[in-house]
Amino acid sequence: MLKKFACINDARPRRRQPRHLGLLCAFGLAFQPSLALAQAPSQAPTAPAPAVNINASLLIDGMRFYDAARYPDAITSFSRAIDLLNAGDPQQRDLLARAYEYRARARYVVKDTVGTELDFTLLLRLRPDYQPAAEMSPRVLATFVDVKKKVVGEMSLRLSPPGELIVDGVSYTVGSEPLIMPVVAGEHTVAAKRRAYAPVEQKILVVAGETVPVAITLERTSATFIVRTAPEGVEVLFDGVPKGVTVKGTDRPDVSAPLVIQDLAKGTYVTRYQRECYRPLERPLEITQFADSELLEPIRLDPSVAKVTLRMSEPNATIYVDGVSKGSNAAEVTNVCEGEHLIDVRSPRGRFIDRRFWRTGDVETLNVVLRPAFAIVVNVPPAGVSATEFRNLVERGLAGARGALIFTPTEEELNAARRPDELSAEFFHGTSTAAALRRSETGDRVAARLGAQGIVAIESGGRPDSVQMTLLAAGSSEPEVLTFDLNDQTSRANAVTALTTDVPTILRLSIDALVVDVASVPGAVVVRATQGSGLVPGDVIVDVAGTSVTSVAELMARLNGQQGQSVPVTVRSAAGGATRSVSLVPRLVPDTIPLADRHLLYNGLLLRLAEALRETRTPVDATAARLNLAIVQMRLGRWGEAAGNLEQLRLPDGPGVSAGTVAYLLGLCYDAVGRRADAVASYTTASKSADSMLSLKGPRTAALAQEKLQLAGAPR
Repeated sequence: MLKKFACINDARPRRRQPRHLGLLCAFGLAFQPSLALAQAPSQAPTAPAPAVNINASLLIDGMRFYDAARYPDAITSFSRAIDLLNAGDPQQRDLLARAYEYRARARYVVKDTVGTELDFTLLLRLRPDYQPAAEMSPRVLATFVDVKKKVVGEMSLRLSPPGELIVDGVSYTVGSEPLIMPVVAGEHTVAAKRRAYAPVEQKILVVAGETVPVAITLERTSATFIVRTAPEGVEVLFDGVPKGVTVKGTDRPDVSAPLVIQDLAKGTYVTRYQRECYRPLERPLEITQFADSELLEPIRLDPSVAKVTLRMSEPNATIYVDGVSKGSNAAEVTNVCEGEHLIDVRSPRGRFIDRRFWRTGDVETLNVVLRPAFAIVVNVPPAGVSATEFRNLVERGLAGARGALIFTPTEEELNAARRPDELSAEFFHGTSTAAALRRSETGDRVAARLGAQGIVAIESGGRPDSVQMTLLAAGSSEPEVLTFDLNDQTSRANAVTALTTDVPTILRLSIDALVVDVASVPGAVVVRATQGSGLVPGDVIVDVAGTSVTSVAELMARLNGQQGQSVPVTVRSAAGGATRSVSLVPRLVPDTIPLADRHLLYNGLLLRLAEALRETRTPVDATAARLNLAIVQMRLGRWGEAAGNLEQLRLPDGPGVSAGTVAYLLGLCYDAVGRRADAVASYTTASKSADSMLSLKGPRTAALAQEKLQLAGAPR
C-alpha cells in the first residue's frame, strides 16, 4: 500500500521528509500522491478537491519525477501545473513561481538553454524579488542571475515624512531607511497619499540591472488639532461647525480619548465644547502653520443641573421628562439639565405637568397631584396671535383649576393621535345624531392615544381676548363650552371655578323625613314624613339627645356620626306647642345630581364620578357613585352606558331615592335608545312607587312616570 505523506511540525525524531514534500509544506499544503505514480486502494468516490490542491498535486508529481531524474516527465508535469495555476491568487502565485523554477532547472539538465532562460524570465516577471531554492546548482544559479540582470531593476524608495507609498497599486510602508524594491524593468507608478498633505504621483522608468533612486517629499496643506475632554461625550465645534464627539478613553477614567480634528486651514477659530447637562465652553484657537497641535491639558466642563424632588400622590404613576419615560420611581428624577423641561406624570386617572426653565443651582420640590387631563387638540387663535402663544395663554390662565388640567401634547404626540381621525372645530359643535355618535367614538380614541381623560378645542370668542373653550370628556358625546376673557381676572377666575367645582353631595343623612328651616321658627320643621318614622308634617324638632337645635344644619350636625343608632329627639307639635320624645335612626342614603344644572360642568363630573366609583369602600358609597355616574352619562348622551349602570343597582322600594327612582331613570334611557317596550315597563314600575323621589328634595318619581306613560298612550 502506498504511504501518504503529511506535513509534520512536532519535534519528535522522524525520517527525513522528501525534499518536494517539505517544499510544499512551506506553503501550508498537505500532499496525497498522484495516481500517475502509484495505485491507491479502491474507495468510495469523494467530492472534487479544490483546484489549488489538484494543481499542487501536479507540481508534486513533477518534483518526484525531478528527484527520480525523469526530467522530461517532470517538465510535462510542471507545464501542466503552470497552465492551471492562477497567478492572481497569492497562494497559487507562490506555487506558480516554484513551478517555473523547477521546470527551468529540469530544462537546464536536458540542455534546453532557451527554455531555461524563458522560464527564469517568466518567473522574475511574476516575482521580481524571487529567491531560488538553496540547493540550486551554481551553474543554474549563474543563469538565473544573468537573466535577472536583463529583466529586473531596483527602486530605492524614500518618503518624507515616512508613511505609505503605493507602487503599481500595491501599498508599502516606508520608514526612515530607504526601501529597496526589485521590479521588472520598465515604467512604474509611484504614488503617496496622506491626510493633510498634497497627493503625489510619479512615473518611474527602471532599467534592468540598475537601481533608480526615488525620493518623494510631501507638502503639508492643512493642520490638525488634537483635544481631550473631561468628561467624554463632548461635542466639539469650530465656528459653529461640528467636528466630532469625544469618546471614552483608556488611559484615565475621567478623561476622553484624543479627538483628532483634521483639514484645518490657517486662521483664527472659535472652538466650542458642549454636552448636555454641562456648561458650554468657548475658546479662541489660532492656526499659524500647517502642523499637528495638541492641548496639554484636557478641556474640562462644569456640570449644569438643577435639583428636583417629586412628592407623588400616586406611587404607580409614570414619570416622563421631555417625553422620555423614567418609570414610576421618583428617586430616578433628581437632576435636570439647565434649560426648559417638561415634567409630566401620568396615570389612568389624570396627569401632572410642570413646564419651566430650570437654571443651574435651582432646588425645587414639586407636589405631584394628578388632575383629570384635557388635551388641546384644536387651536384656533384670534388674529395677530400665534397658535403657540394662544395655547400658552390658555394653559397659564387655567393652571389653578383643581378639577381639570388643560394642556397641549407635543407635536409628535398630537400628530400621531389625530392622524387617523381628522379633528376640527366643527367636530366639537355638530348637533346632529351622527355628529354626536362620531364625537363619542372619535373623542374616546383620541383621548386614549394621548393618555388623557378628555380633549379640548380652544377658539377665539369673537372679542380680542375672549376664549371659547369646548371640553369633551372620554365617555361623553355632548361637549360643554366655557367662555372667558384672558385679560379679565374675574372672568378667568369663574372659568377656573367651573373646572374646579367638586362633585355635589351624593350621600346624605336621612331620618325618613323631609325637614326645612322656617323663618322665625327655631328648630327643623317636618314637611314630609314616612309612615312609621314617629314624625308627622308640622312637627318641629327642637332637641337632640338633650342638646337644643335651631335649624336643619344643627340637627344634621348633631346626628352626624350616629348612623344606624337610635337617637332620642324632642319634637314640638304644630298644634298646641306640646312636646314629645321620638327615637330616630339616622342613616346614609344616596342622593342624586340634577339632570340639568347650568352651574355644573358635566364632562368634568363624568371623570370624577368614574374615579369615585373605582375608589368606593362601602356598598352605599358604590350605589351613590354608580347612580350619579349614570345620571351624568344620561346628560352627556351616553344612554346605553347609563342604562348599563342603572341595571346593576338594587335599591329598596320606599321613600326618597329608591327603586322607583332607578326605574324612572331607566325608562328615560330605554326611551332614548328606542327600547319602547322596556321604557313603558320601567315607567309602570316607577308609577307604582308612591314615596320614591328623583332626589331627597323631590319631585316624586311616580308623578313623573305617569306623565311619561300618558305621552306614550300606555295604560297606567
